[in-house]
Amino acid sequence: LLLGGDAGPGRRGLRTDSIIVVSIDSVTGDTVIISIPRNLERMPFPEGTALAERYPDGFTDLANAVWTRVDQTRELVGGVDDAGSQAIKLGISQLLGIPIHNYVLVDMAGFVDVVDALGGIDINVTKRMPTPGNPQGAKHDLPEFIEAGQQHMDGTLALAYSRTRSADSDTHRMARQQCVLGGIAGAFTPMALVFGFTELVSAFGNAVHTDISRSELDDFAQLIDRFLEAGGKSAIRALHLGRPLVDPYRWRLAEVRALVTETITSTTPNAPLLEEHC
Repeated sequence: LLLGGDAGPGRRGLRTDSIIVVSIDSVTGDTVIISIPRNLERMPFPEGTALAERYPDGFTDLANAVWTRVDQTRELVGGVDDAGSQAIKLGISQLLGIPIHNYVLVDMAGFVDVVDALGGIDINVTKRMPTPGNPQGAKHDLPEFIEAGQQHMDGTLALAYSRTRSADSDTHRMARQQCVLGGIAGAFTPMALVFGFTELVSAFGNAVHTDISRSELDDFAQLIDRFLEAGGKSAIRALHLGRPLVDPYRWRLAEVRALVTETITSTTPNAPLLEEHC
């Protein structure tokens, strides 16, 4: 579970405005990324949990508020220090009908540092877009527009591209966030890791939070190998659980789970390749 947080100076609490699940088949390397709308209502929780007892009809705020709300009532997940992250893992797992093994949360400044440490990312911008103003964590002033066409973006520009809604909607922003994630996956080359290792360690240490343990790193390295062997970035399939497929306010659990199951398990999936809109 990949989460983009907007915590920072001048903001109260933390909202997870980017919610993306990455599913990698540990045998084939087949990879699907699934975007969940930040404004999804009635996030469900597993039956029998304290969260389900507190919210029997689903979470009473938007999905991006789960982290902060539950972090303030940690007894709902056993009083653990990372209550917010564990709650959103439970909710997303219940929504999609698949296990969520780990999470990674990156705040805005950390995102900028990670992309910069990789030497930037390549994105095909489908149309000219206004920028949203300098986001929290920006290292330089942004241009007024991001031009259409193939762009090599540093962290500041990539963050702006993934956050802007000025030209369209939340649904389009979800698609852009998937493109940025694909760009980051494509930038994780051996050369980038060698030359950006120190910067990456610093970025991950300062602004990235995760429940992935050191003992699991070898398993993740093997997953990345499978992903690359299966085609890497060019073979990623994408599913947007937003409009027109899913109404974030009037969704049905069975329909959401059916979409997810079909996308992950079908040998001839209907989900488009990420490259088709990036």
